[in-house]
Amino acid sequence: DAGFTERLFQFGHAVYFSVVTFTTPGSIDEHAPRGFSHPFAALEALFGIILNVVFLLSLIRMMAR
Repeated sequence: DAGFTERLFQFGHAVYFSVVTFTTPGSIDEHAPRGFSHPFAALEALFGIILNVVFLLSLIRMMAR
């Protein structure tokens, strides 16, 4: 089914974009298409930064004990 494979390809692209957005402050090789995905990508990048800060703070606290 061509529709299923196309959706599977789009899902794989979305997962890749999500990982790139989470792990970098700005995705250099990927760009979000216009519309709903721009705020979503910005929100995901913000969550990535917050989670990294929380992880580092908890790691520092553990090491300081």
